[in-house]
Amino acid sequence: MLGIEDLLGQKPKELSGGQQQRVALGRAIVRDPEVFLMDEPLSNLDAKLRSQMRTELQTLQHDLGVTTVYVTHDQTEAMAMGDRIAVMDGGTLQQVGTAEEVYRSPVNEFVADFIGSPSINVFDATVDGARLDGPGAFTYHLSDPSPVEGLDTVRVGIRPEDITLVDEGIEMVANVLEPMGNENFLYATLGEKDITARIDATKRPGTDETVAFAFEESALYLFDPETGESLKTKLEGSIPGATGTNDASGETIEEAVE
Repeated sequence: MLGIEDLLGQKPKELSGGQQQRVALGRAIVRDPEVFLMDEPLSNLDAKLRSQMRTELQTLQHDLGVTTVYVTHDQTEAMAMGDRIAVMDGGTLQQVGTAEEVYRSPVNEFVADFIGSPSINVFDATVDGARLDGPGAFTYHLSDPSPVEGLDTVRVGIRPEDITLVDEGIEMVANVLEPMGNENFLYATLGEKDITARIDATKRPGTDETVAFAFEESALYLFDPETGESLKTKLEGSIPGATGTNDASGETIEEAVE
């Protein structure tokens, strides 16, 4: 199953990192457990092998049909592999849900910042009715101001992939451009705030060039400045299967797994 027949005569020190991981998996599988617990099993592998092993682990889990609890600090692994993701902070369970749920509708700013690469852009803005005023030239008018009613300030979140460069819009200053082949990462400054944008590969603004950007209101995240709880996300309303808490009296890992 693991393709390690030709390794059985070798000593552990003669095996590569990936081969050692396959042997460890074999030792766990032959015990026929009811649950696998994997604690960062791919952390010591190089990027290419880690991606390969990630695919193999998913195939193996599907074939065996055994519940697997997979611990990782790599949110890419969690998003790629998890049927359900439990996000923890300081030992407290923050949210449980599918990859789409925790990405599109995080329960708080911590989850929003942890899930997604590059990380979400978050900054403070003052509230004046339906208008939000943030760093630099940032001014935005909400069509529905109800999420920020009664607040003087709010935390605004915009994911890098939701930013579009336009001819006229909110202005920022380009700092560094990282070509990725199929897209570019643009690191810019909005007032004193650093902004990251994932833009089309054909867009290549130069250093210190002023560029304008825009985004859809549906892509806007809003967080309470005191508690960090989400006021507006991409998925509005209740989400089946998604749970979250901001306090230590919330759902336990055992309850989440059940």
